[in-house]
Amino acid sequence: LVSPGDKVILISYADYEDAELEDYEPTVVHVDTANGIVDEETAATLAAAAATYGLLQFGGRFLSWPLFFLITEAMLLCLACALLVTGIGYLVSFGYLPYTDPVWDSSAVLDDAARFGGFVAALTGYRAQPDIVTIATWLVYWSAIAALLRIQARPRRQGELAAS
Repeated sequence: LVSPGDKVILISYADYEDAELEDYEPTVVHVDTANGIVDEETAATLAAAAATYGLLQFGGRFLSWPLFFLITEAMLLCLACALLVTGIGYLVSFGYLPYTDPVWDSSAVLDDAARFGGFVAALTGYRAQPDIVTIATWLVYWSAIAALLRIQARPRRQGELAAS
């Protein structure tokens, strides 16, 4: 029926009267490959990790890995900008950096106080009414990123020239 290393699911069945089921709680035990007991939270986490891996493998048919990593790199850079802008906003609100009036108002196009605009703002650092400090933060951050990416690409180009 089974061999060593096979996965086996054990289920027990029983007949109960309705009165016996009022306080009944089934016992579910998850085990790892060495038959060690794993709690439900760990099992759910492992299942989520396996599902994520499966989705990534399935997505590889439609999206190449280099393109996937390029997209995630851009998303992480935008998220870092959002965190920096939020931190700078706190420094302004605590009085450590100067407050200035907003330079423009793009709330009519995308309001960062609305649900979708707030989502975009949280992931990118977008502000509908940015002040000078926020604009300076964007310029310094994205200039630094552009410079670092240019520096990172330079040795590759020189190496490619030497190889040819």
